[in-house]
Amino acid sequence: MQKGQAPGSTAPPGNSTPGGVAASGDPLSFQSQNLEALAAKRAGIEAAFGLRASKSNNWTDDQWLGFDRAEQEKIYVAKMTDLKQFPTVEKLKSLADISLIIEKFLWAQWVKQNAFSTPFMSDTKGQKSLSLSLGGNRESKFTQLGIDKAAGVTFHWYGNSPDDWQQKILDWAGGFSERLGS
Repeated sequence: MQKGQAPGSTAPPGNSTPGGVAASGDPLSFQSQNLEALAAKRAGIEAAFGLRASKSNNWTDDQWLGFDRAEQEKIYVAKMTDLKQFPTVEKLKSLADISLIIEKFLWAQWVKQNAFSTPFMSDTKGQKSLSLSLGGNRESKFTQLGIDKAAGVTFHWYGNSPDDWQQKILDWAGGFSERLGS
């Protein structure tokens, strides 16, 4: 496992937020990478205060009279301004929207784990055919979540369309990357 990666995360790499953290639909990666980046920023702010304290620890009265408060304030303001690039609670989507994103993420993972290739029965060249069995309950759930529209498929009791609907669902799952914040 690499630094900043959530344990067991299989999310596809996503875009990045201004803070440089993954913006994939994987909530564990989102949280752990944001917390790690914020901890690094906090350490930088603490270091700025520590550096000033260590430099000024043995100053004479004349050195203190020459202290440029505005210069020091610029350093602190720059460090604090860096924090504005991170998503805040106010920028998060509603709890209902976040729960839908997490549910779709889990379904995307399920699709990727349950779609498999099988050899064509009459094919001797070893070509593979995608096999994904959803069943009526999962198809209804996918429709409820809007996965069918996002993938460009339609579920019918008499047959799904288009003919490559399984591949379209798998493509949707492989490319799923919805943001938790605005």
